[in-house]
Amino acid sequence: MTTGRHETSNVRRAVFDALRAAAPHSVGEEMRATFLAGGSNLSLAELDLDSLSQMELCIAIELSTGVSLLPSELAELRSTEAIERRIAAALNGSPRAGSPDAHTARDTGSRRRAPGRLDQALRLYRRRIARCRTDNQRNKLHIALENYMTPMEVRHFAAALADEAPEEPGRIWITDLEQRLPRREPRTAEFVRSGLCKGATYYTASSRPKQDKTLLLAFAGHFQRLMAPTPPFLDALDPELYDVVMLRDFAQAFFARGIPGLGGDLAATLSELRHEISLDAYRNCIALGTSSGGLIALLAAIELRLARGISIGGLDFPSVAARLERRGLSAEPYASLLAARPEPFPELLLVFCGGYRTDAAAANALRGRIPSRLWPVKGCRTHSVIGTKLASGRLPAFLARLLGQPVARDEATPVPLPSAASSVHEQQGA
Repeated sequence: MTTGRHETSNVRRAVFDALRAAAPHSVGEEMRATFLAGGSNLSLAELDLDSLSQMELCIAIELSTGVSLLPSELAELRSTEAIERRIAAALNGSPRAGSPDAHTARDTGSRRRAPGRLDQALRLYRRRIARCRTDNQRNKLHIALENYMTPMEVRHFAAALADEAPEEPGRIWITDLEQRLPRREPRTAEFVRSGLCKGATYYTASSRPKQDKTLLLAFAGHFQRLMAPTPPFLDALDPELYDVVMLRDFAQAFFARGIPGLGGDLAATLSELRHEISLDAYRNCIALGTSSGGLIALLAAIELRLARGISIGGLDFPSVAARLERRGLSAEPYASLLAARPEPFPELLLVFCGGYRTDAAAANALRGRIPSRLWPVKGCRTHSVIGTKLASGRLPAFLARLLGQPVARDEATPVPLPSAASSVHEQQGA
């Protein structure tokens, strides 16, 4: 009997850890204590799990228990209690646990080849996908690729995998990803990826000098992306007008531990980054962050004396400070930056889905701490502002308004931001 209780406890802990990985904004320490004590059964519908969060939940469960659970099954299971029962049944002998999937990727040495890095990336993908034996293993690989790929790589992969069988997971994945690109045709100049270090990726096209471009410092959230796969986000920007540095915090510490290879804290990382990419050579530089990277983008704009900082679905400072404290880290450097008022002070935008109360409350509270403008997005009721705009086909126009300048050379100057005196409803026009 003791063994059974121990096994149940381990399964329940695995489920909670997976929930925390998939929905960090919805799962806190108080919930953890209640959940592990066996006092709660959580409804998945109430946790606001988007498609990526559902994949992350299934991947985390498989990594910790060896049980393969698919996102498509979550709608049937509906609650954490049902997930626990499924895992327990699998661990007691169900073939679901760790069984190889019948649909493994085929080695296709006769596929179309392209020269250089695109061909190399495709060959590496074929080797990696051939080793995957379950849907969750494939999903994990595809999510990782979506965090780094360029639009050019997506189009190349889609062309190369077009002669795969329609049911092949790789073809299904890349077809869906290509269809999410805002542009149907490639540009003359395309982004090329280079790694500054593990947590910093530089996307640029060498067609124009830096003094003619805007640099976007992009602070990724918990899932190491900007609320959507990286290729569609990049495809909304003209590489002849923009360079992008994507910054990722694998320590999950709000960049308080910096980025290895650049600096040991946020200030040191930003200082090194300024020199590494010649930040001052750009015509303009804007910091933008989503989710857990939102507040950090505002701090970066203040620290680097940028013209604009943008937080999308970001957290309020007390929430960040509490999480840093639990990791044994001080929030004092961030508190000092929030209190600083350098001249000129950057224009700070707090963007959030107008129908999502959690983010609305965080933005309103943060506005009381720092000079900034609220930007509630109408017709949006989830955390993922970028994902919502991408799905509606309005991401390029939305980014043009946020950045305050065109995202492509053939576009008109975007409508100016509302004045500080504008009403909330006037500011919802994005």
